[in-house]
Amino acid sequence: MADGLLNKASIILTPTGYKAGTLYNVAPVVEPYEDFDFARASVASRVNSSGLVEMVGRTFGSELVTNGDFATDSDWTLGTGWSISDSKAYFDNSTGTEITQSLSTTSNTYKINFDLDLQSGSCRVYFNSPGISTQITLTSSGNKTAYITTTSNHTKFTIAGTGGSEFNITNIVVQEVIYTNNIPRISYDSNGANGHLLLEPTTTNLYLNTDTLSTQNVSTSASEYSVSFYGTGTITFSGSYSGSLVGTGVNNRVSLTFTATSGTLTSTVSGSVTNAQIENSGYSTSYMPSFSTQGVRATETATGAGSADLINSTEGVLYAEIAALVNGGVDRIISLSDETNNNLIYIRIDNTANRINSFARGGGGTYNILTVNGVNQTNTNKIALVWDASNVRVWINGSQSLTQSINNTPTGMKTLSFTSPTGGSPFYGKVKALAVFNEALSDAELNNLTG
Repeated sequence: MADGLLNKASIILTPTGYKAGTLYNVAPVVEPYEDFDFARASVASRVNSSGLVEMVGRTFGSELVTNGDFATDSDWTLGTGWSISDSKAYFDNSTGTEITQSLSTTSNTYKINFDLDLQSGSCRVYFNSPGISTQITLTSSGNKTAYITTTSNHTKFTIAGTGGSEFNITNIVVQEVIYTNNIPRISYDSNGANGHLLLEPTTTNLYLNTDTLSTQNVSTSASEYSVSFYGTGTITFSGSYSGSLVGTGVNNRVSLTFTATSGTLTSTVSGSVTNAQIENSGYSTSYMPSFSTQGVRATETATGAGSADLINSTEGVLYAEIAALVNGGVDRIISLSDETNNNLIYIRIDNTANRINSFARGGGGTYNILTVNGVNQTNTNKIALVWDASNVRVWINGSQSLTQSINNTPTGMKTLSFTSPTGGSPFYGKVKALAVFNEALSDAELNNLTG
């Protein structure tokens, strides 16, 4: 946004501060701040300013295991073939046995991390007594992280050596995963640039145990699916779709959208593949980890900013610097309104590709609709919708696109939301800036603002 115009804006949102349930505006700078109410009933991921994927709303509890570095030969119960020495626990036996430690779990998700040096065979990680939780099987060496979601209370943590296996382990850490919902995301491009507010619809990652992904079978319908991952490996598809997706770098995300038939899709992993995701969607959204159950990211909403004191119904500008997640598909709206469809100003990323619509309506009268074609919705577009008592105009990326005489000037507008006035057609995409001006800017100012 053009810096020289900031002092004229009554409401400004840029990717800055937030907390659970609130997305802060930059302006106004005195109370009442009239910030956005933000909701998402789950955690979600973002790309941070270092270009790395991290979870928003997920933290970890205290360490639950004692002597996880095996500094002493204590605190663990060793089955046949297990021994502790040199700060490691060793297994080498023709019969599968366990090393265990007493601890208490509840119905929750737990993160398990340890170093594994595997000479042959495999090892399994789980909670038990009573019953056995989901088991994670590991077949290669390295620093391993696994997530296990328990559905009941357990009193033991267990690592089991399968018969004929040989390996050693150390540096075991077990922590409860703590989830905090309703935290907005300031995300970045893969190179750590272009900070933006990220808003997305709900999605389900149909893969299970994505931290240890090897071969997965997913039931598909005759519809579009999108697969994505980070790394240098390959996922090969067979069954309801044939093809492959090849990684290009450790921190690079690759994606593939295809139409499957009804049946079973088999995904076979080779090489380094991390943060893998498959969605029943025509495009890939941000990564949502899956454990023993499918990972679900809930719908996001940002609504209720502004007030009648900050929004001038007689004249003004609604400005948005935004990029959609996909070109076309569904309507996505940012609105000023009296919280009804009778008095409104809004920008709509249209369900038709390469089209942006702008709307003005007052007193429940005729809609003034300005339709601009030839605009790629997934690019970062600078859009200014200007109205006064005579006209409504739209400027896009430095030029005036359309002007129309206004039929009825809106009255009583008081709310700024990333939805329609009544909550429909939520905006999903990337938001670099959003602002409301309570006066109609000049052409020179609009050119500066959107250029």
